[in-house]
Amino acid sequence: APPRHRPRGRRQRHRSRHSRRLTSSPGACARHGFSTGLGTPPIASIYHAWRGEPDAGEYNDILGFCASATFDQIAEHRFVLTPGRYVGTEDAEDDGEPIDKKIARLKKELYQAFEETEQLQDRVREALERIDG
Repeated sequence: APPRHRPRGRRQRHRSRHSRRLTSSPGACARHGFSTGLGTPPIASIYHAWRGEPDAGEYNDILGFCASATFDQIAEHRFVLTPGRYVGTEDAEDDGEPIDKKIARLKKELYQAFEETEQLQDRVREALERIDG
């Protein structure tokens, strides 16, 4: 059952049997064309469409970006409101690189980054030692 706690001094607002979940990650916004610096208007128009406001257009869930969940769906998840439970994720695009080669390449890049980090740490330590004299 949902918790019955209500903060003191606040009136409980009427809640519909639907909840709205939007991701706000820059990656999700960019994948859906909201990276043009006009991120707020598209998100606002999606919200107004979800509300069913006149002239707002039809609302549709966008996998990996937004979803409308019913109260019952939220209850099935024991009232956990983590967006990923409702919004889901997009299928990753296949870049054609075999996974074993991709892992080897990324592992090599990571080890190179580790080596660079060690070199930079050594330079910082030397600089700090010169300051301390």
